Amino acid sequence: KDMPNWDAQIYPNPNNGEFSISINGSEADLNVVVFNVIGEKVYELKMKAEYGAKVDLTGMDKGLYIVQVLDENLGEVVTRRMQIR
Repeated sequence: KDMPNWDAQIYPNPNNGEFSISINGSEADLNVVVFNVIGEKVYELKMKAEYGAKVDLTGMDKGLYIVQVLDENLGEVVTRRMQIR
């Protein structure tokens, strides 16, 4: 499958649990799902691509997380690795 025509960026990364998500190339309603390193879903939110989103996971364990941004209408997913330290 081709790569999506849009992209998601997470900053700062690494972070202390607070981070922002910015989307380029989409104005869709998106779902954001964060998984821990063993694949458990630890956070979920809906966002409008043009506004971006701020996420606060400051209570979470330090370590590596996987952030998936999904456009359900297009069936497209952008996956990013993110580190809390």
